[in-house]
Amino acid sequence: MERPIFKPLGSKVEELDTPALLVDLDVFESNVKSVHSFFQNQDAKIRPFVGVHRCPALANIQMQHSGHNGGVAVGTVSQAETFIANGFHDTLITGKLVTADKIQLACSLAQRASITVTVDNQENLKDISAIASSRGVNLSVLIEISSPNGFTGVSDSKSALDLAKQVLGSEGTDFQGLILAYSPTMSGTKSDEVIDSIKPLLDVKSLIESNGIPVNTVSAGSTSNYDLIAKVDGVNQVTAGSYALMDVLNSEYQSSLKPAAMVVGTVGSLPRDGLIIGDAGMKTNGNDIGLPRIMNYPDAEIMYLSAEHCNIITTKVKKPIVRGDKLFFQPYDIGVTANLFDFIMLIKNGKLQSILEVTARGRYR
Repeated sequence: MERPIFKPLGSKVEELDTPALLVDLDVFESNVKSVHSFFQNQDAKIRPFVGVHRCPALANIQMQHSGHNGGVAVGTVSQAETFIANGFHDTLITGKLVTADKIQLACSLAQRASITVTVDNQENLKDISAIASSRGVNLSVLIEISSPNGFTGVSDSKSALDLAKQVLGSEGTDFQGLILAYSPTMSGTKSDEVIDSIKPLLDVKSLIESNGIPVNTVSAGSTSNYDLIAKVDGVNQVTAGSYALMDVLNSEYQSSLKPAAMVVGTVGSLPRDGLIIGDAGMKTNGNDIGLPRIMNYPDAEIMYLSAEHCNIITTKVKKPIVRGDKLFFQPYDIGVTANLFDFIMLIKNGKLQSILEVTARGRYR
């Protein structure tokens, strides 16, 4: 459990103890307004993937803006438990509920909230149906369809049709529709690339509907391509999450959205000219497939992150850096970084406005 040194509300950012995770409220709301306003004019609506930041207080801000379909998405059933306890009563769980304990928890949640789960095989569906029917609840089901180079999901249309029929014929489950499995290779800026990536999903939709089965929900997309996916005929839900906070990973595709989340660190050592050591390493920035970006020193180059420190080359930085200066890192993957903190320092006009708990941190189950 993180034990931060809390500063009084109204403290300047530069006075905060480091390392800390900051969210600029004005930028956060600007990003949310931009994306949700886009969806107000689309047939497809956004279902915010709040499992990215794991913070109910931030999710509440997102849901105050229209353009969504009334629900949220999370990655695990324990995350769903947290958000439902905080008033989010329409929740999609994108991760598979494989064990009996997870299914039992989902059924308990379904007694007081609308729960949607994803499946991609008949054996898992049988387990879900058996437990849900024994508990006297119904779980809505989205069949996950494999995307190009994806790791999960049904890979052929006939199997998806058979699975849809099985959902309809099972007790305790309601067939809701389809969801495309996420794949990093789906990120793209060209419409034809996006269309190609979701063609398997649309083919399955057509086959199921041709067999007289309604497909109420067709879900696809992410922050990197929400604006392209939402315009595809047949898609009516986009589960994007990083758009509100933004990170290096998604900035390449959505440059109009600005970084609201940042890790603030402090320069602690200057061992030689052109090298500084900061106090924000892998334990606070994360250890993903890429490095964070130093926002206030864009010409600085991160050499590497150790567990608790960062080694930074500053030979190209024009302005002097001294011990005690602050370093503001844009996370490479905000979902990884947010999970490393128990608290978010909410900032407005450069001052601490509120301290938010990352309530669903570490809820992997």
